[in-house]
Amino acid sequence: DTAAEVREGLAQVVHLIRRRRRLAFDAKTAVERDDIELFWQLPQRVVPTLYRLKGSTRPLPFVEDIVVPPPELPAFLVSLQNVLKKHQVTASLYGHAGHGQLHIRPFLDLSDPEHVRRMQHLASDLYREVLNVGGTVSGEHADGLSRTWFLREQFGPLYRVFEQLKRIFDPQNILNPGKIVDSQGQSLTQNLRPVSPAGQVRDVLSDSSDPDGVLLTASTANPLVQLELNWSQNEIMQAARSCNGCGGCRSQADAERMCPIFRFAPSEEATPRAKANLMRAFLTGHLDASLLKSPAIKDLADLCVNCHQCRIECPANVNIPRLMVECKAQYVTDNGLSTS
Repeated sequence: DTAAEVREGLAQVVHLIRRRRRLAFDAKTAVERDDIELFWQLPQRVVPTLYRLKGSTRPLPFVEDIVVPPPELPAFLVSLQNVLKKHQVTASLYGHAGHGQLHIRPFLDLSDPEHVRRMQHLASDLYREVLNVGGTVSGEHADGLSRTWFLREQFGPLYRVFEQLKRIFDPQNILNPGKIVDSQGQSLTQNLRPVSPAGQVRDVLSDSSDPDGVLLTASTANPLVQLELNWSQNEIMQAARSCNGCGGCRSQADAERMCPIFRFAPSEEATPRAKANLMRAFLTGHLDASLLKSPAIKDLADLCVNCHQCRIECPANVNIPRLMVECKAQYVTDNGLSTS
């Protein structure tokens, strides 16, 4: 077909969808290279935009891979909204409409026990709506720990076949224990990483003075880590928990500027995410804060050269360099500067 014929055909499709079937209120036709590239780039910008949102309430991807038959999509979207309303939760939503696939990320605060409890109930209600229309709880990103708990209900008698295969090929449960086949009955929230500073208390407010509308966080008078830089306990905790462990900082792609130290020495401790995990462990009390003064922690912190390339490339803009300056300052406060 000629270019003119292609444009005419596209115009007819748009007219059919908008005017005759009334399935869309607007449409943009992309035939030039710049327009086409824009459409390809838009979905790639969604997740980084979500990661960069500020505050303790985060878009959490625990029900984000749902697939329903495309003809059922309009009715299912209504069911989805009703489930979110029932649990008083707001969520981001994007997906692949032609495949019936939806990426749903409810906004919740993992440092709030009530929000954590809400996750399980919300997922249960939503997944049952998925099954009611003949869908599946995961279509693109596999099941993993966050969906294994529901697979027995989704697959019914077929789940016993999964168990038989597991016993045949992995009788000692060495390979990915707890995923797909789980004899322990783990809940959705059992494997969540801690995000609350040790000793932190939370108060429910009756007014709207809290930025998130319902909760105010107050640290104890004696936090585990006495900070050396000019930031608060909440600020450093937010910086550490902003890393979701996606592994983008392990990239060695030529087109990216990610961590030069990891490119030279590709071990997990050299990754930026390892440093966020380390600081979060100290702040939450899962590592003894006295270890911040140890040579081993200094050696790990020295793997950051403060180039900020990870912060620039990271989808969430996690400020690993500042976290590591804090870490190095902790060591110097106790041990002093080296004379060499």
